[in-house]
Amino acid sequence: MRKFNLEEAKAGKAVVTRTGRPVRILCWDAKGSDPIVGLIELDFTSYASTYNESGIFREGVESEQDLFMKSEIDRKSTRLNSSH
Repeated sequence: MRKFNLEEAKAGKAVVTRTGRPVRILCWDAKGSDPIVGLIELDFTSYASTYNESGIFREGVESEQDLFMKSEIDRKSTRLNSSH
């Protein structure tokens, strides 16, 4: 995983949480201090969370929900594991 990059995310690059869960960005322009709205995918459900422009869930606190960019290595590993 790599540090969250808003421009890369807007360009369609894959985003994940600190724990590696896939996140689908719903919008970038919500009103307030947390303009990013992301849908976190779980095994049988999903839920929405908001983030600041740096992908931080709660400022000053390291959270499992913080956003990161999925690295190319992560994507290759996912493809290899899903082919079994």
